[in-house]
Amino acid sequence: MKTIALFFFATVGVFTVISITAKSQSFNIENRSNLPSGVLLPGKGADLASSGTITPTNVLHGVTGVTAVDTITAPAGIQAGQTITLIPKGIFAITTNGNVIIGVTAVVNRALVLVWDGSKWVPTYIL
Repeated sequence: MKTIALFFFATVGVFTVISITAKSQSFNIENRSNLPSGVLLPGKGADLASSGTITPTNVLHGVTGVTAVDTITAPAGIQAGQTITLIPKGIFAITTNGNVIIGVTAVVNRALVLVWDGSKWVPTYIL
């Protein structure tokens, strides 16, 4: 814990001191221990095989295969507005049978960004 003193000068020769205690915490991103809930790791994760349910761990993943994806597991505690990016390496469909609001067909090597709206993923392609 560190205590930081901040000085605010209201008038010449008169000031107020505010003391703030800051707490730092370290996280192990190698094995995800101590990570706050709802956190996806930065950078590219391992390629995911397309299947009924995929579980991203990073903000970016390649997706291989041709099997339809119904559900994309969202980390517990994820906040609305967080995104993941998938790079399709095969032609597969993402359906509305699970937690995706709009169905899409994968386009190989075109980034597919999905935004969490609080209950479902909203997909969009970056052109």
